[in-house]
Amino acid sequence: MIDDKRDIIISEGVSVEVYGVDYAVSTIAIIGRASTSTATLIALESHRRANFLPEVPMPCGSTVYNNVTNERYVIISTFEEVLEGEKATTVCIMYLCNASLTVSAIVEDADEDGNIDYKPVDKYKDVPVHIAQVNADLRQMDPGLSPDAEYVIYMTGYDLDILDKFVVKKGSRELPLKVLSCDYFVFDGAVQIQAATETRRQE
Repeated sequence: MIDDKRDIIISEGVSVEVYGVDYAVSTIAIIGRASTSTATLIALESHRRANFLPEVPMPCGSTVYNNVTNERYVIISTFEEVLEGEKATTVCIMYLCNASLTVSAIVEDADEDGNIDYKPVDKYKDVPVHIAQVNADLRQMDPGLSPDAEYVIYMTGYDLDILDKFVVKKGSRELPLKVLSCDYFVFDGAVQIQAATETRRQE
């Protein structure tokens, strides 16, 4: 049974790249839609379930790039499937990335005359993320959302500061965001960002 599982992944899986904070690996996986039982916080069409070979580490929060479909996903949960007392596969529940995020820090800079200026410096550029607009259904499923939250973002758990400048890009549209919270405890290895539309003037 274990060998059968392995043979299926090897013969029917797709080539993927997995990368995260200080981690990167090339491997294969079987990727499909997640079941309704795993689709709780985000719409079912945004969920994916993937089966990986058990010897390949799959840290939560990692980004998976599908070399066949060019889709990207962020891993938000993993568990080991055990058969006959041995690990048969690593199962990952993932969100489909539907946007990218650039995070900039505002740093102080002085010219040779001592004049102080403040300018943004990119910390993370074009990071794949999953972003969802907050609606009544999402609030019912996740009552811990801030009353001011308009968007929820899931991404690899990079070191973020709510004072950083956040800009989401989806297609040709860029959306500056005011971050309300960065929660690293919702999903181990990932970060959940609650945000609202940035209404302050952008420099």
